Amino acid sequence: MSLKNHSKGNHKSQIILLRSLIMLSKIQKWGNSQGLRFTKALLQEAQINVGDEVRISVQKGRIIVESATKAQGRYDLRGLISKMPQEHRVEELDWGEPIGKEKW
Repeated sequence: MSLKNHSKGNHKSQIILLRSLIMLSKIQKWGNSQGLRFTKALLQEAQINVGDEVRISVQKGRIIVESATKAQGRYDLRGLISKMPQEHRVEELDWGEPIGKEKW
């Protein structure tokens, strides 16, 4: 998105330009599934990388693909662990005797 100032006579206004990428593609058969391919530019614009988890939904007849990480606020385990203090130590907890079919 970019913001541009526009002046005409005594009137000043701001025009917001939304960047939009449009891609034409075909649904293709891959094994027992169907799939779409996305261009690198389209994924970059959506801030989605190869290997990212996405959430796919249908809204009013449209297929919506969103980053699951950004949409649901999920955390990256490695990022969280890197923020732990170096002196943090994990200790084992005794949960009692097994109940049911647990294997210890």
